[in-house]
Amino acid sequence: HASCDHGSAGRVDAYAAKTIRKNFSVYASVENILNNKDANIGKYDTTGQPLPILRPDAGRMFRIGVRMNLSREK
Repeated sequence: HASCDHGSAGRVDAYAAKTIRKNFSVYASVENILNNKDANIGKYDTTGQPLPILRPDAGRMFRIGVRMNLSREK
């Protein structure tokens, strides 16, 4: 299973997972592939106050992992 999401403010995310066995799978994801930053970072309104940050998660995030189902159910 793989997906790619073109989120808000130009953010692109990707996710992939592969089932290896019935109860075992691996996955990987990258959030904010293009490393886009919030458009309001470092900008101020007419009164000198910083503009609100609409997306505080600037930068990329990588995740990899495994999922295991250890239940004895068949």
